[in-house]
Amino acid sequence: MPNTYSAKTTIFIGADGRCVVDSNGHLTMDDTVASRATVRLRARRGEYYRDRTLGSRLHTIETIEQAEREFLTMCEEALKPLLDSGEIVRLEQGAMEVDPGPGLFKSQLLIYVEEEEYVEITGLPLGTWGSAS
Repeated sequence: MPNTYSAKTTIFIGADGRCVVDSNGHLTMDDTVASRATVRLRARRGEYYRDRTLGSRLHTIETIEQAEREFLTMCEEALKPLLDSGEIVRLEQGAMEVDPGPGLFKSQLLIYVEEEEYVEITGLPLGTWGSAS
């Protein structure tokens, strides 16, 4: 009989952004806010057929200026269900980093689950573009 999971159960995503599997090769499931937020931020918005609002538009960012201007808004959009339910109290943008070689831009997001307690999600991949100028 297949496993059934609640709507709050998600695939556990490690700090490197990869799915975590157990010793038998089965996906590890987790229902923490951090895991659910990571899935919502890393998934491309509109690509999950059962819920076109799941995911973020972070992959559409094309310039550093756009990232600085729109990163937090795009994160809020992706995490709206968790913000609306009160599971996330607020978001803060952390450090931004550009790897000029491949033109890859990464950012950090602090997710506050209580006013003084936060979870840090780092290395969020944003769009890629030609060499940074």
